[in-house]
Amino acid sequence: MTLNVAQRLSLVSLIMIAIVMVGFGAYDFWTTRSRMEHELERSAKFTAERLAVVLAIPLWDLNEKLVGQILLAEQDNQTVYALLVREGDANKFFQGVQRDAQWRFAKSKDKVAGEYIKVNALITKGQEKVGEVDVFLTKRYAEDPQVRVKISPVDAEPAQGKG
Repeated sequence: MTLNVAQRLSLVSLIMIAIVMVGFGAYDFWTTRSRMEHELERSAKFTAERLAVVLAIPLWDLNEKLVGQILLAEQDNQTVYALLVREGDANKFFQGVQRDAQWRFAKSKDKVAGEYIKVNALITKGQEKVGEVDVFLTKRYAEDPQVRVKISPVDAEPAQGKG
């Protein structure tokens, strides 16, 4: 089967259009992914800094119950995987929460395994270091095409994607 000139030009045009469309799709995918990771890092930093301020007095008082309540208040942010609080200059583990298999917060050990966005913030009272807080955010919702998360330091509620 031989193609005439018009058919060849049409075929070449279609192939070129397909290549351009694939290129734009790949570019959009990578820029969206990069932007989402940047927003997750920004959200992690904001959360860590906010927790560092809020935890200063309870950690200074060694109030485990209040520290636990403050950590549990972060469970509505579905991108937060784990929160660890360490006390004093020696960074002794004080308390932490981590998501379980049902994606609920449960008590945590002093280490978190896996690939997460991790941000650390110093907890200070005046000029004295009281401890540190580690915030671990997951890319789970950012990479799941079925779930869309509005990532914002103020409102980080998940919303189901259309489809």
